[in-house]
Amino acid sequence: MKEYKVGRFWFVISSIKALAILFLAVIVPYWVFIEKTVSYKAGIVIGSIASLVLLYYGITELIKLSTGLKQIVCVDEDSISIGSAKLFWNEISTITFQPAVGFDPAIFIQSKNKNIEIGIPTLIGRNNLIELGRELEKRTRKYAVEINDMDGDIIDPDPSNIGMPVTLNFESSIKNMIALNYNTWLSGKLEKLDKKYCELVAKKFSFEGFYRGFTDKDKKLIEDFVKIHKFEDDEFLITSMANAYVMTNKNIFFPIKNQVISLKDIQSYSSKGWWTVTFFMTLISGEEIVIENLDGVPTDEYLNFFKK
Repeated sequence: MKEYKVGRFWFVISSIKALAILFLAVIVPYWVFIEKTVSYKAGIVIGSIASLVLLYYGITELIKLSTGLKQIVCVDEDSISIGSAKLFWNEISTITFQPAVGFDPAIFIQSKNKNIEIGIPTLIGRNNLIELGRELEKRTRKYAVEINDMDGDIIDPDPSNIGMPVTLNFESSIKNMIALNYNTWLSGKLEKLDKKYCELVAKKFSFEGFYRGFTDKDKKLIEDFVKIHKFEDDEFLITSMANAYVMTNKNIFFPIKNQVISLKDIQSYSSKGWWTVTFFMTLISGEEIVIENLDGVPTDEYLNFFKK
């Protein structure tokens, strides 16, 4: 049996949210009564109502939190259950994957006779939702269960080919580049760089599922890169981040400056910033480059692995 629980991070965030609302419920009346003007009586009414409303929402959030901690999703060979609700695989009629936040159900499961419904909360974590979504699809496939993928990201669109390399014969050159990226990670050649990511690709994604993870911004970024840089025969895509960079095993592209820099030309580098990042590079030639307002930069491990 496998269990999926609410993540600690989301538990902390939800706790802070609930306590913040309760704090406001206590402090609002003081804010309203700071100045005892001619509207003092109106202030008493407004402050009291506002306080009661905030108390209601704060208590509601705490109740959701306390009940949500008991929402442990259990999956075994025969069934799925959460709390007292349990469904055997052959009893399931519909599975709906939907966008959701907090304790709202991201996965909604309904029985054939409509009398049992199971909602899987978002707070079990995105990775768990993806893993669980794939498990549900696999377990219910032979029962012809209706699957509605409103979320568009949880379930793999090609589950029978998870971990299978693909042929680079797509009409889109960008898709072929991403396919080469997928095959390279899948092959294990980059295991020394990032073993966890290699295993993630191999165990959890078909190529179409992997490709779905690239947003339109990511694809546009790669397209802009290709416009000013011709790939070498042994060059392949490693990673990218929208509003930041595209990195191959040989070069790194910064769209904000429309500039491609060879990794082997970088003598030293550093970065600073939190909300946005500034990247400092000194090239072997002595040239110093500063690139500002990036959403992020590659990790030291990634840069040093290919700088050698």
